[in-house]
Amino acid sequence: MDTNYAYGRVPGTLRERYAEAHELTRRAWAAEDPFVFNGRHTNLRYANCWPKPMQKPHAPIWIPGGGSIENWDFCVENDYNYSYLSFSAISGRAS
Repeated sequence: MDTNYAYGRVPGTLRERYAEAHELTRRAWAAEDPFVFNGRHTNLRYANCWPKPMQKPHAPIWIPGGGSIENWDFCVENDYNYSYLSFSAISGRAS
């Protein structure tokens, strides 16, 4: 939500923007040559990832979150690790 405030973004477009950035990143990791990316929110004449991740097909992806069902679904659909962000210790108090 910081993006909305700092850059004047409409909150209703965040998931769409995230999905587009996810597509761009995965495509850049996989492409051998520079490519054109024309998304709804991002337009790049030359998209190129260098250096590329050493892991194939891609590096492990960990998605942080606070319990959003949509994030869980996204991680399951893409076989990513969901990392729940907790603001307290297991017992609820610092040791």
